[in-house]
Amino acid sequence: YPDSPKTSEVKKKIAALQQELYASYPNGDVEVIPGTENWQYFGTLDQFYLYDGGKFDDNSSDTYRSSLLSSANFNWQGRTRALDIAGRFSGSYDYSFLDERDSPTRVSYLYLDVADHEAKHRGRLGRQRLSGSGILGYFDGLHYQYQLNQKYALRYAVGSPVLSSRDSVDTDRLFNGLAVDYQTPDGSFFISLYGLNQTIEGDTDRRALGTEVRYFGENYSVYSLLDYDIYFDELNIFHLFGNWRISNDRVASLTLEQRRSPPLAMSNALQGQTLASIDDLQSIFSDSELKELALSRSLVYKSVYASLTQQLTDRWQAMIDAGFYNLSTDTSVPGSLEEDVDSDDWYLYGQLMGSGLFKPRDFYSVGLRYADSDRQSVTSLLLRGRIPLRDRLQMTPRLRFDYRDRDKDGNQWQVSPSLFTTYRLTKKTSLELNIGLEYKRMDGYQDEGDLDEQYYFLS
Repeated sequence: YPDSPKTSEVKKKIAALQQELYASYPNGDVEVIPGTENWQYFGTLDQFYLYDGGKFDDNSSDTYRSSLLSSANFNWQGRTRALDIAGRFSGSYDYSFLDERDSPTRVSYLYLDVADHEAKHRGRLGRQRLSGSGILGYFDGLHYQYQLNQKYALRYAVGSPVLSSRDSVDTDRLFNGLAVDYQTPDGSFFISLYGLNQTIEGDTDRRALGTEVRYFGENYSVYSLLDYDIYFDELNIFHLFGNWRISNDRVASLTLEQRRSPPLAMSNALQGQTLASIDDLQSIFSDSELKELALSRSLVYKSVYASLTQQLTDRWQAMIDAGFYNLSTDTSVPGSLEEDVDSDDWYLYGQLMGSGLFKPRDFYSVGLRYADSDRQSVTSLLLRGRIPLRDRLQMTPRLRFDYRDRDKDGNQWQVSPSLFTTYRLTKKTSLELNIGLEYKRMDGYQDEGDLDEQYYFLS
């Protein structure tokens, strides 16, 4: 809901029932049953005080953050005689009590959604996020969908990408995108083919063709995304995720990915430049040189992740998770970064989890993780518990030990205890408290002896 093909059938039946109801009251004197109002409003409001501090050796403590973070996520929906109308706002304001820090306002979602009762035509205007259209992340603009039948739909999007939720509308970057969707009547298989053209200051920024595929079966599911930039003639994103339920007590997953970081775009050429616009760069570089410069600023990221979860007993579960990832410079492109990047990293993580051991709804876990990178290796022990003390009070203690074996600046020990507590005042209101400490000791720091660091936070 609301994208299932069955949605329109349910709406038709509801409309028929409403017509019968109104027909039985010729004078329009209809009693409104609680819970059946045409308009609904729902959402959450959060407010946190956040504090971060730290101390180096015997120096005095410093405050790095002291702010009041207020966030809201509101939704509204309803219907008129001809239209279904919905909207959403999701944003935050972080008021800092420190003079040297900003007080940013963030807006993730702010849109109005309008559709006819048959969901044949649907439009959404504002800040939003969209899958299967080549739009990488949030954007400000308009998305229109025309449902041809139960299987096929056409979609068109126009607007500007949002690089950060702190930003206002970016008028320098504009895009147009068209997509064709196919979905089986039962919703188990979905495929979308799209094309997108994006400009910056009137010139081509990126031009992509791609496809998104989703399949949900009884024992396995698959999601895949392929984005190819025909302007650079390079693969931008390939992502494949598969989840397989081998048996009732065993589940495996695999993720394969190759992507450009940041994604391919002509605006990447501005990285590391003192000039602030593409027009200024065009006065220095030719079009081919500018394209090579933009391509050289986009690193190649490759990764493989796999996990296996095994239910041991009714109360115990084990999981093993492993990953390999590489970030490198595209050395085939002239004018690459001043320092070539080629980092091979991998990790192996095992976790044992138990639930309902002492009380209903309690949870305990112990995990061991080893990660290896070009500059250091990290061995970690992670302990966590979720302890319901009363019906309304729940405590989640955490403890983490890290040992970093560094190539430079000495080795480091770190211990990080924290406590997260939730108390539910009413069905709609709760209080949360999160406190923690990080203690670090670095041996032989810059050949000058040991260095002690303490960080602490409160929210």
